[in-house]
Amino acid sequence: MPRHPEAQHGFTLLEVLLAITVFAMLSLMSWLVLSGVLRANEKSQQITHSFNQLQRAILLLTNDVDGFVPRQSRSQNAILSLDANSLMFTSRNWSDRLPTCCAPGIQTLRWYLKDGALFRAIHYYPDNTKESASALILEDIDSITFRYFLNEWRNINKQGKTAFTHSSPLPTGLEVTLTLKNKQTITRRFPLPGPWPTVLPADDTAAATLTNPEVKPQ
Repeated sequence: MPRHPEAQHGFTLLEVLLAITVFAMLSLMSWLVLSGVLRANEKSQQITHSFNQLQRAILLLTNDVDGFVPRQSRSQNAILSLDANSLMFTSRNWSDRLPTCCAPGIQTLRWYLKDGALFRAIHYYPDNTKESASALILEDIDSITFRYFLNEWRNINKQGKTAFTHSSPLPTGLEVTLTLKNKQTITRRFPLPGPWPTVLPADDTAAATLTNPEVKPQ
């Protein structure tokens, strides 16, 4: 009696198509999860970078204002000047770009907004009209506004520059408000030290009066 070959068993076409469909769906779901994780990580890095840049800008501005020196610049004829997009004043020199032997103790600084970015310009020599350096500090800025405290918080002159000199009272506070492109608003208020004390005439009688109250000027 002839022997019949054993019947071969395998997957049907329908089973193969079903398996391919299942694997395709699993691959798609894995790709969606991975893509979501990558997007979340990228967004997190962008937020962290923006926060670090903002924190650096605020810290730098704080250091500059904390070092405010009420000295009238010969080139600007002002101790403190404000306009719609910029702030200029003299501050202690925190820079290490110049050698210690010849670096001035003070510098004139100008913070200004241009094309949606915040810049910081430096006059290493405060009475020089030419800016020594200008650096980009923060991007994606929609607007910047300034107010000053002189018995009350006051807005600056929108039509021109608000300048304070030795002949005008100096504000005792400064407010800076940054509005970002994402509509977030950051406001910082800084105390200002006020004017230099009045210098008395440097003559012998005045010096004697200061050191010995019993000496009266003739």
